[in-house]
Amino acid sequence: MTALSRETIPFHPTIVRGSLWVGSGFLGQQGIAVVRTMVLARLLTPEDFGLVGLVTLTLFAGLVLTEFSLDTVLIQRGALSASFIHTAWSLMLVRGLCLFLILEALAPWIATSFGRPGAEALLRVGAVSFVLLCAPGVTAALLVRELRYHRRVLLDASRDVSGTVLAILLALWLGNAWALLLGLLFGQVIAVILVWFLHSYRPRLVMDREALAVYVGLGRHLYLSGLLTYVVTRGDDIAVGKFRGVQELGQYQAVFGISEMLTRGLGDILAQVVFPAYARIAAEGRRLTAAFDEVWCVLLLLLLPICAFMVVFPGQIVRLLLGDKWTPAAAAFAVLAVAETLRALAAACGSLILAAGRTGYLPRIKLVEAACFVVLIVPLTTRWGLVGAASCVLATYCLSLAGHIYGAHQVAAVGARMFRRSWEPVAVTLSLAIMAWRFCPHGDVPTVICVVLWVSMWMAYVRVRHAASIREIWVALQGNLTTVSP
Repeated sequence: MTALSRETIPFHPTIVRGSLWVGSGFLGQQGIAVVRTMVLARLLTPEDFGLVGLVTLTLFAGLVLTEFSLDTVLIQRGALSASFIHTAWSLMLVRGLCLFLILEALAPWIATSFGRPGAEALLRVGAVSFVLLCAPGVTAALLVRELRYHRRVLLDASRDVSGTVLAILLALWLGNAWALLLGLLFGQVIAVILVWFLHSYRPRLVMDREALAVYVGLGRHLYLSGLLTYVVTRGDDIAVGKFRGVQELGQYQAVFGISEMLTRGLGDILAQVVFPAYARIAAEGRRLTAAFDEVWCVLLLLLLPICAFMVVFPGQIVRLLLGDKWTPAAAAFAVLAVAETLRALAAACGSLILAAGRTGYLPRIKLVEAACFVVLIVPLTTRWGLVGAASCVLATYCLSLAGHIYGAHQVAAVGARMFRRSWEPVAVTLSLAIMAWRFCPHGDVPTVICVVLWVSMWMAYVRVRHAASIREIWVALQGNLTTVSP
């Protein structure tokens, strides 16, 4: 294979096109996840979800503990020789095989330590996922590197759709946790097959010493940040599974997934779209303040009403999406909605910090997050169960948002502007939430009527107070779509 180099493509149309593909792909993934959760939650039990949650926790732990960001190096590096790419693929394959063997050996101990010896078989079969995830990693990274976002979206969508369909069919037939696990593995098998047709790269076993030195040198700087992120984002699942059992773990993971999709998902889409714009503004020597100001305003207008809706009506939402047997997790769902909203707002500040190249703030913030999480997670989970675990996450992201706001202010002096932009929509959101909680009668039909009235009042507020900002964003979006159209 000849050396690969980046194509010379006009910056602005390429970035916008890629952002639109990434955003649409993310929306599609979240839609598939919602459908999968709604259907499978009615066919299976919380304990089934918890058993497979134990498997996925183990898989994520193995991947994070051996993560040296080879795909990131492939995407960021300039010219790539064939031996450099083959070495990355060989390292990923060796990593997957080693993790597979380790989990096969540790499966009995992991199952017993969580009080579920019957999960050993699930862990042994789930170990295959290590190989299935590592094998197509290089090709997936090359698709992003070459800006072929549509093919990457197709790869992810094919994996998710095929896995979801098989999981639902097996849930109807088997009615147990194996449906979830086999659906997950089947989707990964489809991805391994599909990458062969989406890219011309054909892997070979090569271990180039120079390439190894580069991967180790660059990957070690990203290792600590990734490890701390895992502690904060997965440590609550581990604590719930260990101290409260797999049934409550299944409930917790289900409501966490919903809160994440409805709040942080919006933040992720917006971050992926605006980050290239920030980077371009910074590269041109212009101030980032005005651009961030508008993005922050839009994010508040999107996230605050969704968060308030989930806090006021947690039981109704959980019952509607998952069914009656999941309602014990409704209180934790409300707390997680606030936590994930704060996380999305922190991520918006993080995009500004990254675009300005002041990344030194981010590891310090991660350390503070991890310290807070480690101190609180066990006592809160053991005392208050799912609500305690969710409260630990909330406290962690409160500190995270404070740290990111401080970092963003150091980069572009946006602190005062953020306060001026934030106080009014926050006050309006709290007022509407209190009115809905105080006056909305119980029952599904009155709740729907209340939600419709609430949405109408929020839209009226946006129309009166933020019409100019919305109009400017719409004009900019139309211009971008015109730019990228053939």
